[in-house]
Amino acid sequence: MNSRGSKIECNKPLGMESRLIPDKDITASSFYDSASVGPQHGRLKNDKNGGAWCPKKMIDKEAHEYLEINLHDLYVITGTKTQGRFGNGKGLEYAEKFMLDYWKPGTSKWSRWKSRNKSEILNGNSNTYTEETQIVDPPIRTRKIRFVPYSDHLRTVCMRVELLGCLSPYGLVSYSMNQGVQRGNEVDLTDQTYDGIEENGRLYGGLGQLEDGEKGADNFRLDVRGKGKGFEWVGWKNDTPSMAGRPVEIIFEFDKVRNFSAMHIHSNNMYSKDVQVFSLALVYFSIGGNKFSSMPVHYSYVPDLVIEHARSVTIKLHNTLGRFVKLELYFANRWILISEVEFDSVIVNGNYSDEETENGVVNFPFEGNEVNKGYPLQRDDVQTTPSKIDHNQFIALVIGALSTVILILVAAIMFIVFRNRRLRNALGGTSNTVLPGGFVATGPNGKGVTINMKMRVNVNANGHVYGQVSVEEPEDKAVIYQEPFNMNMYAGLTPRRNKALECGGLPIKTPTELPSYVGGRNEDYAVPEIIKTPPPPFTPSPLSSMMRGPLPPLQNFFPKPPAIPPPPPQMEKYYATTEICKVSISSSSSSRSNKKCVNNDLNSGFLRVNNNSPGYQTLSLSRLLSDNNTDSEFPVTETEDEGCCDEISVPNINETQLKTIEKLGYGLFGEVKLCELNEKCDCLYDSSSSPSSCNLVAVKMLRSGSSDLTKDTFRQQVKVLSKIKDSNIVRVLGASLDHDPIFVVIEYMDYGDLYQFLQDHVADTTSPLPTNAKTLSYGCLIYMATQIASGMKYLESLNFVHRDLAARNCLVGTGYKIKITDIGMSRSLYSGDYYQIDGDLMLPIRWMSWESILLEKFTTKSDVWSFAVTLWEILTFAREQPYEEMCDEKVIENVGLLYQDSGKNVLLHQPKNCPKEIYDLMKECWQRNESDRPNFREIHLFLQRKNLGYNPV
Repeated sequence: MNSRGSKIECNKPLGMESRLIPDKDITASSFYDSASVGPQHGRLKNDKNGGAWCPKKMIDKEAHEYLEINLHDLYVITGTKTQGRFGNGKGLEYAEKFMLDYWKPGTSKWSRWKSRNKSEILNGNSNTYTEETQIVDPPIRTRKIRFVPYSDHLRTVCMRVELLGCLSPYGLVSYSMNQGVQRGNEVDLTDQTYDGIEENGRLYGGLGQLEDGEKGADNFRLDVRGKGKGFEWVGWKNDTPSMAGRPVEIIFEFDKVRNFSAMHIHSNNMYSKDVQVFSLALVYFSIGGNKFSSMPVHYSYVPDLVIEHARSVTIKLHNTLGRFVKLELYFANRWILISEVEFDSVIVNGNYSDEETENGVVNFPFEGNEVNKGYPLQRDDVQTTPSKIDHNQFIALVIGALSTVILILVAAIMFIVFRNRRLRNALGGTSNTVLPGGFVATGPNGKGVTINMKMRVNVNANGHVYGQVSVEEPEDKAVIYQEPFNMNMYAGLTPRRNKALECGGLPIKTPTELPSYVGGRNEDYAVPEIIKTPPPPFTPSPLSSMMRGPLPPLQNFFPKPPAIPPPPPQMEKYYATTEICKVSISSSSSSRSNKKCVNNDLNSGFLRVNNNSPGYQTLSLSRLLSDNNTDSEFPVTETEDEGCCDEISVPNINETQLKTIEKLGYGLFGEVKLCELNEKCDCLYDSSSSPSSCNLVAVKMLRSGSSDLTKDTFRQQVKVLSKIKDSNIVRVLGASLDHDPIFVVIEYMDYGDLYQFLQDHVADTTSPLPTNAKTLSYGCLIYMATQIASGMKYLESLNFVHRDLAARNCLVGTGYKIKITDIGMSRSLYSGDYYQIDGDLMLPIRWMSWESILLEKFTTKSDVWSFAVTLWEILTFAREQPYEEMCDEKVIENVGLLYQDSGKNVLLHQPKNCPKEIYDLMKECWQRNESDRPNFREIHLFLQRKNLGYNPV
């Protein structure tokens, strides 16, 4: 038998004929004469002396005489050979039938072997010289075995014997578990060959069908071998009283302490009959069997609802030591069926003491709430056992919780009252009339003040969706105007797959004007401009130029728009310790009103760059940049308060240290290249970077001949971005900022971007698996998604908004390390992922939330939307583009349906092997109202729990 339990190689003679088994290990209950027919003569093909073992008494049905063989080590017995007493032609005795008794390790009891048909009797010989072979099925695992002759009539018998088998490959002594259950009247899914004790529906102290080497067929409802339907399978149902809300638990006991590298579970997946491979397996280890390890090996299985074939699921055990192994299998459907459990292990030499019990109490399976440790109960209906509760303690907890809630409510009310008073003072009055394009408020002098609320897709009256802050507004009101601080997440490229070409001349139903917020303000972004002059003239939307003739009014596109949900609570937009500083902005193309720079906000709004530049039109990084700027130069930012924004030291890297590997494309400032640092950069390493990730870098070059204004802006952004330090976000490693060429060096990872990495792999559950296929497990996919959530949680804590989160903007390193970056848009490979508007704007609309597309509203909650699309990419192995069946204009129409809250919009479909709870998470992230979407802290915690204990090694 090999390490997987194959019976083909486990049928060799064990040493009776060859005398590898010494005489001292062969004994008998009695013998007629020790010198001639004693037990030492009971060897196959032996003709010395009397030529066989002959018991003293004659044999019938009631007699109990035996020939015992002591093997010392644990062996698997798969067959026997027998002969009668030939005695050089003088013998007449032989055994027509016999039975086998075997000693079970760990007990003082002998057990009688039974076949799969419940028969105890094996056929022996019909003469004294013919050699008869008997197959022992199921095999016996034992150290001692007895041949017990049997006869229907009283007669004298003699026997010569041989054992067939092998040394037990993985030393399994017994397993304990709940007995399987019947499925209907015909399918018996119990362990029918278990040779231990069955008590109150629990099996212990024996072995059975899970270790007999027989693997079940795909269809458990067929009687393939003539032994009954479902004979090879042992099955459990999740609503069985003893199983409700609990996993299937099996405890395996081995002969010695072993080093376990893997286990193999043969499982049924006939999902059309409510049978699936387990969703989760937890494997615990113990030396003494009393106390199991608190950190299990965790294995998640990607559900397969395509192929119903039975399959062996391999769980890597990472060379863990133990003599007892506890396996917990969690239900993915109503039934779990397994037919074989096999181990890869080797004996470990050494002295190992049993674990000590805690306070004299031994931890038994299913005591208390132990099943809840490390992983929640099943998602099926769960019946819980009530526990004893200290009512006094419970009351104290309730009182404490209520007190805390009351204090929080009081604080919230006080905060709301204070904020409303502050905003009322800032605005100088409240609105009293609603008009189509704005409303009139009563100012402090009693005169009407026009507040411009007209918002359009992509641009408003002054080219920005968020409006302006009045020149006349006092400086102390700058806190009202705040926008999320966004990283440099865009660079230009050419289209990869242009869905717009597939739609021909399909008209684009895009709103030209969105309804006013009635008496409400979104203070996460901006307040309307308060001026005493009529609003500036309307500038056409870039989308509108794509259509022939004027667009219909918004009311025609959205007949009865629902009320806009209230904005989420005000969040401060500080980045790290950067203070709020006021910046004066100049423009070469037009005069601009003074704007206040909050938190060095360089990353909001849209940008047009020079059409003649090597780059392409992109989303902007900075609200500081002019929309009417046509020479691609940037305005100077002057800090009014010295020391307001701290200088950041960026390590200097010379151009001679860089070796170009590949030109990736063109970004906002110039060329983006993949390079290798030729010299060591140990000074740049930290806990999140390895030398290999430091040596492979992306270099963003500033276009030669750029003006001083552009250079100052580039330097400022490099210094701001260098403050980002998280293990799941690429770091600024260094730069050359003082002399030409000016560039910044950013981390890159060994395996490139996540999109291409997924394209090169397939699921490890794929069947049939292609030759030399690179596989990824479901646990690995969730592990990578968890890292993305972790990085975004860090950005969320700083109130940074990424705005282009996708698989193409995630890099993969050794050990499936993920880091978020922003260079995906600079690659022509991904041009088809962006929608080009009027030759100026590139939008990743298939990843964007509806409010980002229609209102140009970017928040951390719009990043949550994009994260769910990225998670969808991961679980589909990036085999298709989001909404691949739609052209770009249809995607915009689809989000318009969501804006109407009509219920007719289409969501991305559930990936084939995506569990329901993960798809539910995606749908939560795609909620219409931002406040209904989870934040990244909640997403990260959820995915961590779903992937608890996963080890990428």
